[in-house]
Amino acid sequence: MRITNKAIMDHYNRGLNKALNRYAKAQDRVLTGRNFNEVSEDPAAAVRAFRLRSQFRKNAGQMEMNEETMSRVVELESATLQISKILTETINPDSLKSVNGTNWNESTRNTYAATLRGMQQSLVLAANTQINGQFLFGGEEGLREAGEEIPRGHKVAVRPIGKGEAVIKYGVSIGEATADIRAGQWVHLHCMKSCYDERSSGLDIHTGEATDISYDVVS
Repeated sequence: MRITNKAIMDHYNRGLNKALNRYAKAQDRVLTGRNFNEVSEDPAAAVRAFRLRSQFRKNAGQMEMNEETMSRVVELESATLQISKILTETINPDSLKSVNGTNWNESTRNTYAATLRGMQQSLVLAANTQINGQFLFGGEEGLREAGEEIPRGHKVAVRPIGKGEAVIKYGVSIGEATADIRAGQWVHLHCMKSCYDERSSGLDIHTGEATDISYDVVS
């Protein structure tokens, strides 16, 4: 077999190219921290890496969810403590006496009435605490915004309520839905009846006047 200078140079160049390729791969591993860059180089290790990466993403998502939950718990505890403080500082034997009129004059009752109205407003503000645009006490389907204009101090449904279902306010049933109520809808006498006043369904929803009584005008 005749060995020429060209054959020697070709062999040298092939060896040099292989060495350069190995060097480039080694350099890439050092820079990227990877043991391989293609699945074909180590299929078993690639499968393990994909599994670890998938688990890492799941763990990252779980950690983010836990942080959000902790944030809600902190806000919920703060709002609950605020509500408890409002109630314990306002409701006392003297305020109860003012309500039932026991041994108190009208001026004193008016003073306590103003105090109780302030307590009511503070409770509403605390109960309407929001986090990330969602009512904290709105449950899993917490309402993000009202679907219509709601009169000040009136009720709004934070979730859908079916006809015949109980209307719950601050954990207490106050009436029954007389029609299907959508989330964000104004909840008043036009779509519910009170369990405290049998004639509530016969009252005007704006003025509260009886609509089931007619009067004859005598001239």
